[in-house]
Amino acid sequence: MSKFYRKAGSFSIAERHAIIKEQETSPLSNSSLWEKYTGSRKEEDTLNRWRKQLGYPALNYKERQYFREQLSHDMGNQPPSEEKLKTDHDVRAMAERIRLLESELETAKLKAEGYELMIHLAEQEFKTPIRKKSDTK
Repeated sequence: MSKFYRKAGSFSIAERHAIIKEQETSPLSNSSLWEKYTGSRKEEDTLNRWRKQLGYPALNYKERQYFREQLSHDMGNQPPSEEKLKTDHDVRAMAERIRLLESELETAKLKAEGYELMIHLAEQEFKTPIRKKSDTK
């Protein structure tokens, strides 16, 4: 008896949303969850790609574990409500946004430091003041 293998492109958008929501709350690994829906053990990062395409923040293994522990603790091992999932999704989306902004800030700081160093070296090499003096008119 052979298994039926379903391809990633055969899932509707609604089915993808349902699988992603199950991924967040299920104790199964990504490959086990993929096998449950497709029959194939080889997942090849499709679930994470779907998360990105559908606007869900990326979740690493530790975040999934923490999220599951919080849900089981808060809900007494009951399945989470749609409202709770939406709120948690919003919180994770904000946390992802904060991470992106922090990385952009770090990049901007490095650029500013590089510009300062470049100006300092140019002033030394050409023996010409480049920075504006505060008492100029």
